[in-house]
Amino acid sequence: MHDYNPGISTGGLFWTIAVPRSAVSVDLQRAAQAEFVVRNLAITDQHDLMNALHHGPGVPATVSFAVNWNGIIRGGLAGPVRNTTNGFAGEFFETDATLGWSSTQAGFSFVSTSATRKYAVLASERNGLYFK
Repeated sequence: MHDYNPGISTGGLFWTIAVPRSAVSVDLQRAAQAEFVVRNLAITDQHDLMNALHHGPGVPATVSFAVNWNGIIRGGLAGPVRNTTNGFAGEFFETDATLGWSSTQAGFSFVSTSATRKYAVLASERNGLYFK
């Protein structure tokens, strides 16, 4: 069993890590295409969720992944949305997406086959301070 995660911050935030801006590219205006690529990210294999939540020992590892959203299948999925009660607005597009993932650590490595999903959603959303 493997649980790759960047740890838990002192504030309690977990399963979240900053990535370089260069890891993400988005074109919602013309083609509803996006790419999220991270290569050789140093991370820890905590083996299982309970070990991670209790700050147990882990093994140094690296992970790489690439997600590509491949253009509009159907535009305006649910149309533009604006919800003033809950303070968010957005435009959602149905796309397909392809994902590949790999990990490496001492004595173990894994490489997925690329998987294409025929249904994914790519969105531009504003909420919180950015809603106004």
